[in-house]
Amino acid sequence: MAETDPMTVSEQRKYIHKIRGRYRDSTRQEKSLLLDEAVKVTGLHRKSIVRILNGTLVHEKSY
Repeated sequence: MAETDPMTVSEQRKYIHKIRGRYRDSTRQEKSLLLDEAVKVTGLHRKSIVRILNGTLVHEKSY
């Protein structure tokens, strides 16, 4: 994957789950900085990232 290629959904989720521990243990100001970074890296909306980090957005498998 080239640096300019968009991340796949799977890659976005992996990245967000990797920062989950740092996010949970951070102050409000640090959380804001982590969210800024995640928006730049993943290209997702800030609120979507917050929902994933807080575990309120569940990815359902379609069969």
